[in-house]
Amino acid sequence: MLKSYLASPRYILGLFSWAMPFLFGLFSSQKLKAQGYQSVVVETETIDSNATIFSSGSLFLYEFSILRENKEYQLKGNRGMADSINFNLTYSSNSQKAAKNFMLILGKSVQAENTTATNQNVVVSIFPPFLNEEIATDAVENDGNVWMQPPFVGFFSALKLAPYPYVRLPVTVGDVWFDAAAIEAIWGHPNWLEWEGLLQLNYRYQVVEKEVIHSEFGDLSCDVIAATAMSNFGESSLIAHFSPRYGFVSMQYTLPNDWVVAFRLVKVLRDVDTTLENRNVTIKKLLQKK
Repeated sequence: MLKSYLASPRYILGLFSWAMPFLFGLFSSQKLKAQGYQSVVVETETIDSNATIFSSGSLFLYEFSILRENKEYQLKGNRGMADSINFNLTYSSNSQKAAKNFMLILGKSVQAENTTATNQNVVVSIFPPFLNEEIATDAVENDGNVWMQPPFVGFFSALKLAPYPYVRLPVTVGDVWFDAAAIEAIWGHPNWLEWEGLLQLNYRYQVVEKEVIHSEFGDLSCDVIAATAMSNFGESSLIAHFSPRYGFVSMQYTLPNDWVVAFRLVKVLRDVDTTLENRNVTIKKLLQKK
């Protein structure tokens, strides 16, 4: 019976999946894309038409917190990317209530933006008060998977070291999958981690359970995704709650140097006018209510 199991396609596929990140590291780290994720299923034709989460005009408002050693920090002046980042983290004492931090994610039309060659949904991140600045945030949504690249701006460049939000469809509790990436040293920083050359990350994802969470949208049944990114320097992790209707409704990252970054979805608007002036009017009204 054991011999038949070891020879089964299920065992062989599982063994290959387990070994895949290490094979990447041994044979093709120099060929990995900067964001890796060779396993993500992408489309070439129906990128816009079958998107229900990242559809054009969808606006997601996330509240986020940054903690280290149980102390909450306020993020200000968050600008720049890679080796030109600039940000200011201010510690909020127990006697001071930390101001709310917000991030917005806006879905745009692939055809309107003329970026069909990327085979990805057009998604941008916006950080108040810099409403006129858009940070490209690649995303993929189709019948095979939902995957989202974090906004690597300012302090959030640290998220390069963590697993990206990613779920395979259809979702089954217990599913495990792997991937890998090689991260350039320009994304390093004294506040989290510095290295030379390429930093190899090996990702492991697992759907650990289904959980009903209480949210601004009522009780939501979510799939809980637990992911890790292993390197020579240790481990980063992500716990994400995924809703088929709203996407990733919460994301909690644990990063090098004991940083914890948590995002929580608090509002979703559909069919928003994505032109700069009109969308900014919508965003300002939305923020006034928070």
